[in-house]
Amino acid sequence: MRARTVGLILRKEILDMVRDRKALFFMILLPMLAMPLLMVGITRLGTTQAKKTRETRLLVQTSREERDRFLEVLRAQLHEEDWEHAFHLMGQEVSDLISEMAQDLEMTPGTLILGILEDSRVQDHPRFQELQERLGASVLKLPGKADEAADRESGSPSDGMPTDLTKTPMAKRLLRLSRLLPPLTTIDYVTAEQVAELEATKASVSEEHLPQELTRNSTFLAAAKDITSRKIHAYLQVPEDFGASAVDGSDSIQLEILYDSTIPLSKEAHRRLSNAVKSLSEELLQARLTHRGLPSDFSQPVRLESANVAPPKKQALQLLAGVLPYFIILMCFFGGFYPAIDVGAGEKERYTLESLLVTPALRSEVAFGKFGVIFLASLIASVCATGSLAYTFKSGLAPDEFRKVLDVNVDLATTLLCLVLIVPTAATFASVLLTLSIYAKSFKEAQAMISPVQFVVIVPAVISMIPDIELNYQLALVPILNIALGLREILGGGGTLPPMGQIVTIFVSTALLAVAAIYFCARRFDQEKVMFRS
Repeated sequence: MRARTVGLILRKEILDMVRDRKALFFMILLPMLAMPLLMVGITRLGTTQAKKTRETRLLVQTSREERDRFLEVLRAQLHEEDWEHAFHLMGQEVSDLISEMAQDLEMTPGTLILGILEDSRVQDHPRFQELQERLGASVLKLPGKADEAADRESGSPSDGMPTDLTKTPMAKRLLRLSRLLPPLTTIDYVTAEQVAELEATKASVSEEHLPQELTRNSTFLAAAKDITSRKIHAYLQVPEDFGASAVDGSDSIQLEILYDSTIPLSKEAHRRLSNAVKSLSEELLQARLTHRGLPSDFSQPVRLESANVAPPKKQALQLLAGVLPYFIILMCFFGGFYPAIDVGAGEKERYTLESLLVTPALRSEVAFGKFGVIFLASLIASVCATGSLAYTFKSGLAPDEFRKVLDVNVDLATTLLCLVLIVPTAATFASVLLTLSIYAKSFKEAQAMISPVQFVVIVPAVISMIPDIELNYQLALVPILNIALGLREILGGGGTLPPMGQIVTIFVSTALLAVAAIYFCARRFDQEKVMFRS
């Protein structure tokens, strides 16, 4: 076999591929566009929808008496000094609006907010609707503000060790407010009579499909049907002994919340109510301990303090390493998909393969020349996909929360190790794709034959995303899965090299598979019944 002849054929195939816009699209544009669309587009869509869900005012069914008991206990846990720490974090427009309305109504800001659900003076104010909308959106952002306040108070740890953000005084106050305020400001409480007048948007779930404990209670059954039909988002039942006397009691008080976890808004209603009850439970526990003269640690005889020794960079890389190998392998396969079909079955359809075979070039040289262009296409596609993802996170395309988490730099050694594993993988894909393409009689048949191979590639790559599956010498011999696990091990190392014995095993086994695939592919070119199959 002559290297010069192989080079000439490779050059000819590359020129043909460069002239083909479809080939360039699959090799360069698709990998570069797919990564931002998949990683950022879907993420932004999910983030936008989640934000819309968080900012929606919700309907919760309960009687007026139960609502008053519930809200009275919540209000009792909020004090005027709490608002001083929250107002400036709610935004200038919200704090100014609250101050103006409080001045108009001759109320304190705290009294104004606490009366937003039932005080007729507040509800009759011309700017009440504006207050309700802006305040609700600001309240639901308080957990993030609590984290920022904790960062400012504690400072960034120099050793990279994570800090419990809820331990700082400011963060504790804001976290408490973020739990107690949503039921007071972002939920509308309706009675059974009011629910009956609402219009359902979906068919309710039939009685036989509901949990048995609900069907035994007519009130719960009716509420469950209203929730599943989207009339309301949740149902709240508050017992009569739930009130100020709860501090003096010693028994547990049970509140009932009915919701549907498959409905996002219903799940959000449960989250807001349960967070408030959780914070309320903590407050009542401390009040009971104080009432009985017991220390605050009395209810927690054993306390566990945990510290994550993984530095932030390693945590970020671990998150990235769970997904990136899947996309690298997928783009490596699809990068060679179209060029392989074109240089094999495509040439058969155009009747240009015969003119190449009558040249002095050996069949093996023709095979290696065509293999080379598919190999380059696969390799370029995987590199473009990885580079596109890196640019996505480094630029302003990715959401802020993603860029903060994944703001890492992969060093040269990690990049080279990844490339070492990608090269034999691209060679294997190129050989298999060319073998199937040259066997096919037409472009359409080649597509039909190669399409099932996608599952052979996708399934092992998806399995590698399971966190509990770790690389070992046995898995290092499994094709494709070993590459995905190896890439995950390399990328998730956080600057530390993975076990080189396993990486060498992966490389050697994949390289041997690639050589066998190339040899098998070259042999197909020597068979007339394959080359001229009709």
